Amino acid sequence: MAECDPACCDGNFGKSACEEKTTRVLEGCIPLPLPDEIISEIVPKAKDYALLHGAGMRFKDTYNPDILQMAPFFLLPSAFPRREFDRVVKLQPLINILMHRIAHDHEFLESALKNTIRVDDFTAKLWEIYLTVREEGVSQFLEKVKDTPAREAYILMDKIRPPMQHNYLVRGGTEVKLSEVVSELGIFGVLIGNEKEIMINKFAGHMLRTKLSSANEGGVAAGFGALDSVFLFD
Repeated sequence: MAECDPACCDGNFGKSACEEKTTRVLEGCIPLPLPDEIISEIVPKAKDYALLHGAGMRFKDTYNPDILQMAPFFLLPSAFPRREFDRVVKLQPLINILMHRIAHDHEFLESALKNTIRVDDFTAKLWEIYLTVREEGVSQFLEKVKDTPAREAYILMDKIRPPMQHNYLVRGGTEVKLSEVVSELGIFGVLIGNEKEIMINKFAGHMLRTKLSSANEGGVAAGFGALDSVFLFD
């Protein structure tokens, strides 16, 4: 368990003063800030490149099937430790196997969660969803709940505090300026199999999502986060 530095706070992990003093700041891939004339030159080109390479989206509140808007993105690649990147890539197939085996072990799930279900409403709701999916099948259940509040029961989040760095957020209709940002790396895995056999199990790509350090949410479509690319460093 991480320890709080007594020199910066009284031991309260939620205290912002402590977080500010202990947050690591990563160096970017190039010296910052960039000159204004460079920003003025490359931002329009970056927007065109993004749209031409599929980084487009339609917003729900201004939806128009004939209009495609640029998805928000960060101008420069964000730094990420190569050692940690390689570690999670190697770890993903093991996580695939763990999730696969647990998903096919009803007795284990039932015995592990039976006491929690009695006292925790959230876990009980998840268990109810699991039983429904087990009986009806995944595709039928997801189709049934896709536009209902029940979908929220699938979303489990825990706030993380990654190192801070600086980057330029490019978003339609807003000024491009240097900001403090944090990044989250998502690793994708693919496993195809059944209870007896695993045919395919592999790492299947990654996505770096970055947001302003002041934002609590991170959704790209909601306008809080933005697409990003990885600059690996040793």
